[in-house]
Amino acid sequence: MTISELRAIFKERSGDINLLNSDIDNFINNGIKLLDRVTEFTHAPSKLYQKLSTPGTKTVSFSSDCRVLSEVWIIDKVDGRTELEKIPDANLRTYYNQFSSLANSKPLYYATTSLRDFPESFNPADASLVDYVNYIDTVNSDFNFRGITILPPIDKEYLIELIGKFNSPLLSDTVTQNWWSINHHEMVITSSLYYFEISLRNTEGSKDYLRAIETMATQINNDTYEEDFANPVSMEG
Repeated sequence: MTISELRAIFKERSGDINLLNSDIDNFINNGIKLLDRVTEFTHAPSKLYQKLSTPGTKTVSFSSDCRVLSEVWIIDKVDGRTELEKIPDANLRTYYNQFSSLANSKPLYYATTSLRDFPESFNPADASLVDYVNYIDTVNSDFNFRGITILPPIDKEYLIELIGKFNSPLLSDTVTQNWWSINHHEMVITSSLYYFEISLRNTEGSKDYLRAIETMATQINNDTYEEDFANPVSMEG
């Protein structure tokens, strides 16, 4: 079902035919974000690929639409992929500080890290900080991004593969469909009406929609769990 079809159903169900499309889209997309969070739907796990080309690179930023980062792999065009070992950020930074002259090489470790500068006016390229440039890995206005630190810094070009759970694309006149609108449009309508009732401060109405969402989410989660645990096979090395 497309965004235009969802809008039409939303207007009919909400009873408010005067709502602007932008307002309806906001309710619909907030509803989809809720469904992303409360379900283990089959298309949440995704892979993000990003080329790293500059030797010495040790920080990787990527979209904050990645809700859960579960695996990081480094791919060499000749030798193939190698999984990086996750270690706590504090441990990684301690290791790096002890080996500040560490040569560029193929990365072995990664740690999730904060990229946010504070205050927002902070300038990491300030001339007074030139002696510390190798230790500053923040990014101005990073609210749309997450980040990881990799060690050792890269020595050549690699492709990094990030595996995790990602938010569904937001719907608009450009992106007219996503997994939810195609497979579970009734859940999209229900969750968008939940936010509509909240905007009206209708507590009882929003509770009714929330109960319906929880029931439908349980059904999707049960299907996913059943598939995950059906006939598990262990590979022997």
